[in-house]
Amino acid sequence: MSATRIVLVAKSPLSRSLILRLLTALPGVEILGEATTFAEATSMIKAMRPDLAVLGPSFATSGDARHLRDLLGTVRCRWIEIAGLHADAGADGLVRDGRHLPVLLHGMTQTQAENALSEVMAAPFDWTISEDITSKNCRAVGPEQSQAEPTNRFILIGASTGGVDALLQILGDFPADCPPTAIVQHTGRGYSGSLIQLLAQRCRAKVVAPRDGMELRRGMVTVAAGGEAHLRIAAGSALRCQLHQGMPVSGHMPSVDALFTSAVPWAGRAVAVILTGMGSDGAKGLLDLRRAGATTIGQDETTSLVYGMPKAAWNLGAVESRLALSDIASAVLNACHVGSLK
Repeated sequence: MSATRIVLVAKSPLSRSLILRLLTALPGVEILGEATTFAEATSMIKAMRPDLAVLGPSFATSGDARHLRDLLGTVRCRWIEIAGLHADAGADGLVRDGRHLPVLLHGMTQTQAENALSEVMAAPFDWTISEDITSKNCRAVGPEQSQAEPTNRFILIGASTGGVDALLQILGDFPADCPPTAIVQHTGRGYSGSLIQLLAQRCRAKVVAPRDGMELRRGMVTVAAGGEAHLRIAAGSALRCQLHQGMPVSGHMPSVDALFTSAVPWAGRAVAVILTGMGSDGAKGLLDLRRAGATTIGQDETTSLVYGMPKAAWNLGAVESRLALSDIASAVLNACHVGSLK
């Protein structure tokens, strides 16, 4: 039996990496190439005539989707979608699209992936397609769509040794209207102003020092570093900064634990990230957030300068997803735009 020849079409580096890893582990599969734009996908499909196109979330829900599906029909190429990071599977472990055909889901087993591909390849070409082709469970957006579909989610980040370089990379990938973001970075006293200035040069959003009572808004990143007060999220109807004087928490002022723990009442809206650093500050607070419903991400050992804080959080069970530094911005922005929450 000949191999199933596949073209992967996805804008998100995270989606491409995860799905490519899944596909290459399957028997009888040949990856012809990867496309990141509609133009690349069109050229590749016309030239290579694949048996199957795998469409990332951004393509499956974009304005180009109908044109791409029309092209696939003319070359008799079947297609399967990639579900969003927070899609809900059915009893059989599969998520289905508007054709009632399965989609590929991050984290699915090899057997589930084989079953999904087999069902799609056995389906007829004359599908009945609903007007909203993508199941609401499959909807997810990449960083490039963040301006179109804002939600009320917010981002919390904690970092220490090696964190400045990590933040430069992550914030450099944030759009100008990024979700409200609060950061604690361990530094020596007196370095806060220069750190904020450095991050502001790389970030399209507005980077500011926290002020007591300041409201956190879209397009704003506030950074607490080397100060004499803890940055907390204040109780109230809106997200506001609270600067709290007191003793060090987990050995630090400001403390990542103090920030994370203060956000527990809003955990259902929070996406919290713990980055490279020495010690364990942030691990307990991240665990509290995860237990309360937050999305939690930890930097992996390979890309951490010091795998202390992320390791402590991972060992506690506080980290939901452990990712390489290059994948964190995309994952955070996707998690913030899967849909409005409470």
